[in-house]
Amino acid sequence: MLPEQRRDSSTWVAILEAMEDELERSSARTLKESMSGAHVAPAREASGTFVLPANPGPIPAELVERAQVILEAQEQAIERVEAARRTTARHLATTRSMSPQRGDRAVYLDISG
Repeated sequence: MLPEQRRDSSTWVAILEAMEDELERSSARTLKESMSGAHVAPAREASGTFVLPANPGPIPAELVERAQVILEAQEQAIERVEAARRTTARHLATTRSMSPQRGDRAVYLDISG
């Protein structure tokens, strides 16, 4: 293997590892939030902002399958975020539709259904 190919491979390994780390952090936050029902601050922040190298070159063939797995996980994460956004929008619309003036009457809002 040529030195340039090794460099490209190690660059792509670093890129994929950074993406996997971010997915792991995101999944951990999502799990904690779903269990508690509230937003949870990240337990640990990323060690730094990942900056994609200017020209990493083509992805090596031996890393394509790993990249595909990451892509599928990202697509699933996007679907979860979109579902949460839709739910939040419905909840917000419901609360906005309530009259702010209650007078002396009790008002209950069923948010479970």
